[in-house]
Amino acid sequence: MVTKKAKIRAIKKSIAHWRRMVKWASTQPIDKEPSRSEMFGDIKECWYGENCALCKTYADNENEDCSCENCPLNSDSSISCCAQWIKVVESNTWGNWLLAADKMLEKLIRCLKVAERRK
Repeated sequence: MVTKKAKIRAIKKSIAHWRRMVKWASTQPIDKEPSRSEMFGDIKECWYGENCALCKTYADNENEDCSCENCPLNSDSSISCCAQWIKVVESNTWGNWLLAADKMLEKLIRCLKVAERRK
């Protein structure tokens, strides 16, 4: 069971992670195909679970399952984390990647607000 404090810390770390990626991606040509290896080479992180504090906290790594059953990104009423993340992954240009990543950041910020309000 993840404590409220640990959940909020993981959400904040994920927000910072996505902000760093967006900052880096915004320096790329918007019509260029996204490359996670280029991003990782430059900033030592990318948009896959091994760099996400929420994935590290909630993914069932023992079974290599990405169910993330209790992840706060999957507990609000909007699009699930994985559905929004897939939009990032399937982006064919950095411009589209940035649009999808901004939506992911919006979702993370909403989750933080919900987590901070809950007892």
